[in-house]
Amino acid sequence: MQDRRGEGPGPGVGANPHSEGEGPTAPAAPDAAGQERGRGREAWRPDQIHPAGWRDIWLRVSGRIGRELVPLVAAGVAFFGMLALFPAIAMLVSLAGLFFDPELVIDQIDALDGLAPAEPLGVVRDQAVELVSQAPGQATATAVISLALSLFWASRGIDNLVSGINMAHAEDESRNIIMRNLVSLGLTAVLTAMALAALALAVAAPPAAEALGLSGWTDTIVSVGRWLVLGLLSMAALGLLYRYAPARRPPRWSWVTPGAVIATALWLGSSVLFALFVRNFGSYQPTYGALAGVVILLLYIWMTAFVVLLGALLNAEMEHQSRRDTTRGRVRPMGERNAEMADTLGRKP
Repeated sequence: MQDRRGEGPGPGVGANPHSEGEGPTAPAAPDAAGQERGRGREAWRPDQIHPAGWRDIWLRVSGRIGRELVPLVAAGVAFFGMLALFPAIAMLVSLAGLFFDPELVIDQIDALDGLAPAEPLGVVRDQAVELVSQAPGQATATAVISLALSLFWASRGIDNLVSGINMAHAEDESRNIIMRNLVSLGLTAVLTAMALAALALAVAAPPAAEALGLSGWTDTIVSVGRWLVLGLLSMAALGLLYRYAPARRPPRWSWVTPGAVIATALWLGSSVLFALFVRNFGSYQPTYGALAGVVILLLYIWMTAFVVLLGALLNAEMEHQSRRDTTRGRVRPMGERNAEMADTLGRKP
């Protein structure tokens, strides 16, 4: 076991304006030290942070959302995400046509009714219906072209997301342009593969259950289980993004898991609420006409990007709450961790 007694007792040097202390040796006053007890300042894992510490974390997160223009960063991600979406649909339909009946993709889009808003689902469905009618040879060519286009635009969206996660961790981009593009492309490839696996699961599970003759409770378990697996894949994808996207020493897995879990839960919950709002209260058709579905789809992607950035902010401020080393590898004192949020201590709001 590593010796953790060499841990620095106070905050380290850092440019973050939300950090305590003037330098690595700035001592805490006796009364301040008393106020710090029970706030999770000595936490090695997030579950060791006390309720008072979680209050500090949420207050700092809420304060940074507007101050650091998180909604604006999410809008940039949504723009590139929108450009990547339709090539991705074309790729999915074309690939499904090679292995399954492409009509299954349309059936799965219809199965999302009630979870996602009807208007953007209609836009996606119409595009899928048009692609299903293509000849097999044309569908294969479409899959290749769409894969290239979707990867390019998705990598631009991921690059914007990386910038937002860097902002959440108070990090300047220190990687050169080649390394940064490699990181963006690598994350895009991994996340795309996970998304395709998730969509393949959603498409393949119903016909597989039917082919196996499953019925009753068994069929129900398969139907519900695929959505649970999709949720787990979403959490895993967010965990990879939160750990490897920022330009800093990666945090330990225990410090990225809470943000991934909470972001996934918020995304699922907000998707249902957004669908209910659009269905019962939203009135976009009179204003945007034929573009209403596209506008709502863009809003939905923006909401998704906002939730992802919110999870990154939460993870960053959790690390900021503890003076213990939250980065991978050997234990380092504050100021030597190559991670702003781990090298400084967040103020009590």
